[in-house]
Amino acid sequence: MTKNECSISLGLPNEVSQIPEYSGLRERWIYRTGTYLEFKDGLLVEFRVM
Repeated sequence: MTKNECSISLGLPNEVSQIPEYSGLRERWIYRTGTYLEFKDGLLVEFRVM
């Protein structure tokens, strides 16, 4: 999923952080419920839903 599709589905996150990696950056969206989404190159690559 893209960031836009995720924001339509779950709404905007409460916090956004950047995670450096050797191959670039991951962006983590964190929600108050404990749910988080991680994006690489604008696409969802990992998630946890609480």
